[in-house]
Amino acid sequence: MPTQVFRWVKATLFILNAISSLGELNAKLKELVAYGTRVMAEKRLLFVEDNSNQQALYKALSKRFGFKAQLVSNCREAMKACQENEMYDLILMDMSLEEIDGCQCTSMIRDLSAEGKNVPIVAVTGHVTNDYRVRCLESGMNDFLPKPFGIDDFGAILEKWTKNQPE
Repeated sequence: MPTQVFRWVKATLFILNAISSLGELNAKLKELVAYGTRVMAEKRLLFVEDNSNQQALYKALSKRFGFKAQLVSNCREAMKACQENEMYDLILMDMSLEEIDGCQCTSMIRDLSAEGKNVPIVAVTGHVTNDYRVRCLESGMNDFLPKPFGIDDFGAILEKWTKNQPE
């Protein structure tokens, strides 16, 4: 996507140069640079979810809110993603993963590095009891999003934990 944006910027500048005065071109250039900066500053989410229907929902919601999403199906894949890529702005963690549950996976991510200790992790689960909520928070998660949730609930979590919503 960044390559397409820069091609678009280059083509737009060529056209503007041909038809605009220098002052107008400078104003348009500033506008295009601001747009490119917003695109490049896209927030990254990691979803740890083993249900393909839920993954499709998360991908659509991320796109709607202007976030880039990576989807993984288990803790092993989550660990690999966190080790191989730069850290994420937010991790949304299913609690009912096979093999290693969301609480254990959170602890493992927290032990990865200093960055792993700082990335917000939100539990996403159908278990809505207070005891379960406490268990999630005690495992190192920052927040709790009960299923089913509405679009506004999802947006509120993104806004709360990424602090800087994309436009």
